[in-house]
Amino acid sequence: MLDETGLLAYATIIDDLGSLTYGDLTNDGTEAKVIIISKFADSNNEVLFYDDSIRSNWANSDDFDYIYEYLTSDANTVSSENINDRFCVMQAVATMQMNGPGIIKAMGSWSLINRAKTFNEYLVTQDDFTALLTDLPIVMVDYSDTAANDFNSQIMEMIMDFNRNL
Repeated sequence: MLDETGLLAYATIIDDLGSLTYGDLTNDGTEAKVIIISKFADSNNEVLFYDDSIRSNWANSDDFDYIYEYLTSDANTVSSENINDRFCVMQAVATMQMNGPGIIKAMGSWSLINRAKTFNEYLVTQDDFTALLTDLPIVMVDYSDTAANDFNSQIMEMIMDFNRNL
């Protein structure tokens, strides 16, 4: 599939993920490249293996405060362990719990999409959210294509401001 779509032509081969820079990836801003990560262990050398390349811990909760505390703790762990040989992902998702209270909470939200929109808004209103980006710079959310509550504009502005201030 990667050959058929032509995506491999844009892939960059990474020997040392820990020393990768933006300039390396873009040939000093002159071209676009992609990093392809696969869960297939027999992928070719243009593709990074998921288990060796991604660090993404999951709170597995629907309690917004708990999830945010979990993300904060996870960022502190990344910082203290100085993890720089993997992409560190902020897995900022609320997960429906398959028990009585969890099902009732999901039904009270009317839909899982609505619950995701509500959590996304909660996330960007936390005063210290951008501080998490230092250690968890890749933000993963559910329903990321929503315009609800201006989420995409808000989070993109926060990420750009964070990077301007580096």
